[in-house]
Amino acid sequence: MSSPEGAEYRADGATAPDLDLPMLPGFLGYQIRRTQAWVFAEYMAELGDTDLTPGACGMITLIRANPGITQNQLGRAFGIDKSTLTPVLNRLEKRGLIRREPRAEDRRFNVLRIAAEAEERVDSFLARVTRFEARMTARLGEEKAAQLIALLCELRGEICVPAPQSARP
Repeated sequence: MSSPEGAEYRADGATAPDLDLPMLPGFLGYQIRRTQAWVFAEYMAELGDTDLTPGACGMITLIRANPGITQNQLGRAFGIDKSTLTPVLNRLEKRGLIRREPRAEDRRFNVLRIAAEAEERVDSFLARVTRFEARMTARLGEEKAAQLIALLCELRGEICVPAPQSARP
């Protein structure tokens, strides 16, 4: 993850001492993007066999924690629009992981639930995700990981308090 003194980073994580990138390593956006790419690669190496992206994982997590959540609520929680959300939900539904039901009060809207027949698969998947997240947290330690989460939330203009590792599913 770190490079030798003076070496710059390549997209694949290796050092590229022949490149002169004097400002990039000091750009917050550059470091956030590189970190996101690294976390995604680690996630796929660990959980790629599930064929669930980190985004789909987050959606399953929220649907599990909030049975009956609406598609609009889910989209707002992720800051994505319907055109981005719908294909992911379609794939999750096609795989039998979630189900859409008409909302009792207003049948024009759907609510989302984990499919009853998928409960064990979802439990197993979320247990693996929790272990993956614990390994990510261990790289920094709980205190620094909580600080990083708080700082990233602050950067977005939000306040969020992460649950302690021991309280996560």
